[in-house]
Amino acid sequence: MSEHVVEIHSASDIDYPAYAAFQRDAYRDLLASRRATDAHMTSDYYRWKYHTPDGMARVARVVDEGETVSSSAMLPLRISVRGKSVTGWHCLDVATLPRARRRGCFLATLQALKNSIPPGDLLFAFPNASSIGSFLKLGCVENDVLTTWISPCVWADFRPFYPKSQALWYGVAVPESDVLGALSQRWLLISLVSLALLVGGTAAAVLLARRYGRQLKSLPKLHIDKSRFEDEIYGLVHEGESETLEFKSTMRMNLRSGKAGKEIELAWLKAVVAFMNTNGGILLIGVDDSGEILGTEPDGFENEDKCRLHFKNLLNQHIGLEYSKYLQFHVQPIEGKPVIAIECDRAADPAYLHAKGDESFLIRSGPSSVQLSISQALKYIESRR
Repeated sequence: MSEHVVEIHSASDIDYPAYAAFQRDAYRDLLASRRATDAHMTSDYYRWKYHTPDGMARVARVVDEGETVSSSAMLPLRISVRGKSVTGWHCLDVATLPRARRRGCFLATLQALKNSIPPGDLLFAFPNASSIGSFLKLGCVENDVLTTWISPCVWADFRPFYPKSQALWYGVAVPESDVLGALSQRWLLISLVSLALLVGGTAAAVLLARRYGRQLKSLPKLHIDKSRFEDEIYGLVHEGESETLEFKSTMRMNLRSGKAGKEIELAWLKAVVAFMNTNGGILLIGVDDSGEILGTEPDGFENEDKCRLHFKNLLNQHIGLEYSKYLQFHVQPIEGKPVIAIECDRAADPAYLHAKGDESFLIRSGPSSVQLSISQALKYIESRR
């Protein structure tokens, strides 16, 4: 590296991910020797740091074969000198890769930064014993000596103050000694409290399982695992009809007359309304009252899409499409016969069945759907809020 190629960049032109990676590489050995972390050396950190209220930082870097091997930065700062406001440039973030050290790269970046500032501006720094020589060669004058104590940080992070703006950032850093020191002083108390919480939580879980295990097992099933559809349907059929489960042989066909009947459609629509007004439930169509799998072939739908469309039309006509968000419609074969499962969630608002110019309010009572009178409905609706 006989002649240094130095480039000057404004903060707005920096490739921050690459710059942060270079800084971490340059300081890796030093941080490792001091058991310190580089967690704070991120692109967000340097982007925040180099966009100051008084202007953008400048970075000088030495490039060797297309790779940055050394860099220095300086931040603008408005300062008052003998009653006059001037711009001072704080030199910092000096970094050189191990293979390029002791070759004058650092001094070359400092000289380039000094040459880039306007006449009358000030250049200042807080160098350590390793870097002060280069500042003195640059013509800087030692003014005073500061004694500092630096402790590695366990946590350091930077975030924009306003989520949608990069104009103002804030940073938080917690010294290792503050955290580990406090923990080491109270480790016994912390261990005892943690153990007590663990034992107490385990004991509470065991007691709850023993006391309420049977109730939890007996909770009604309101949803079907579609990946296990056949097993789920057989399980529901085995349980039999209840407040949250009802069987219907067909969707529209009257098996006795052999003709489609409106009364067949209204019968299962009543169950859907009642489920939504109570605690939810599941309606199986293609299963008779005894639990025998009949399938929906008697309904005569050409395909599954026609079946779904018929369901949607009936929902719109007799209940309202706004209630479709509480319903899940599934069709899958059981024993080679298509079976419909309609999952009904409890609705936030009362649901009504509209038919023959009238509307009915229904709830579930045991395995039946019961229509309430106006006064009963009003009282029930008030109580469910």
